[in-house]
Amino acid sequence: MNGHFIVNLFKSAAATVVFVVFFIFSIVMFLISRPVSAIFFLVIGAVFGYVALINGMTVNVDENGISKSLFGFVTMKFNWEDVAEIGVCGTKVFNKNHKDRVGTLYVYISPGLLSEQDRFDMILKWPPKDKIYFVFNQKHLELIQMVSGLKTETYNTGDLTV
Repeated sequence: MNGHFIVNLFKSAAATVVFVVFFIFSIVMFLISRPVSAIFFLVIGAVFGYVALINGMTVNVDENGISKSLFGFVTMKFNWEDVAEIGVCGTKVFNKNHKDRVGTLYVYISPGLLSEQDRFDMILKWPPKDKIYFVFNQKHLELIQMVSGLKTETYNTGDLTV
């Protein structure tokens, strides 16, 4: 059983649109002889281009493991034997008293076990550099649970049950 999905399709699409707009603005500024403005728009566009690439990565799941790739080049890969924890977390950790304000839910795959404090720190420094993650989707999580056989941890997920 295989699956392929995007890390965060909405953020990737939005950042791509902003990148294209700022790139066009940069070209226009060069054409009207405003090089400082052109560089300014180019730098801002590059930041949004980076955000688009990071959120547009593809997560691939199969019987052997899970990987994250960009344009077909694998940037991170874990075999299921190397995965210690699969979890779902909400990104608004300071609203823990409000179960309906959990922020964006993400699924993360970690090679090491995490404590509550580790999960809190991970969300504060989001996105994690050493984990595979993607926006929560029940079907994607069920595929990962079925293929990996691991139990799913939750942190700041409100009323969500997995």
